[in-house]
Amino acid sequence: MGKKSAAAISADTKFAREHYDRILLKIPKGTREGLKAAAKVAGAPSVNAYIASVLEKETGLELVLRGELPYKCKTDGIESETIK
Repeated sequence: MGKKSAAAISADTKFAREHYDRILLKIPKGTREGLKAAAKVAGAPSVNAYIASVLEKETGLELVLRGELPYKCKTDGIESETIK
């Protein structure tokens, strides 16, 4: 995959700004590696997608992330499928 043009980056940024809210999550140093490992075990394509799937399960909210879902994620032994 080649480099994205400035126009493509600008379009992606504009889309994200219009369609997503950002949440800053502060976690203790060293915790990120544990989250990466948990995401990999769960079959998530990214830590962000893994956290979103856990939040979906816990809150019942539908959190759909462009380009990362659908995938099947196992959390706490319960398999859930997030649908695009």
